[in-house]
Amino acid sequence: DDLVTKYAAVAAANALNPIPGVDAAVDVGIIAKLFSSIRDAYGLDEALLKKSAASMQLANTILKYATTEGILVLLKSVASRTVVKQFSKYIPIVGQIIAGTVGFGIVKYAGNSYLDDCHQLAEKILAENLRK
Repeated sequence: DDLVTKYAAVAAANALNPIPGVDAAVDVGIIAKLFSSIRDAYGLDEALLKKSAASMQLANTILKYATTEGILVLLKSVASRTVVKQFSKYIPIVGQIIAGTVGFGIVKYAGNSYLDDCHQLAEKILAENLRK
């Protein structure tokens, strides 16, 4: 959870980025790096995920969000927050605070959800290996 909070704080700081569109690209990069760090922490490399994907839907979900396209789908699912973030940046001072808060919230929510999925999958893989 500390890792997720750290990346969420970076996303909040990114809200100060004045160049339209660049902050969204940076957010995708932040989330991609966060998701990669979470998978690494659980030892869920691509080979293990692909092997597990045949028997576990959760592995498919984790694999899906491991790609830039998957992260874009995720961001589209929170599109209303993303729109608020983009437009609030143009309101002096208060807008940057709103944008930072929204950016923090998006990454925190996505990161915690992905963390939960990776944790559940790691537990399932461990349980399967203990049965063998």
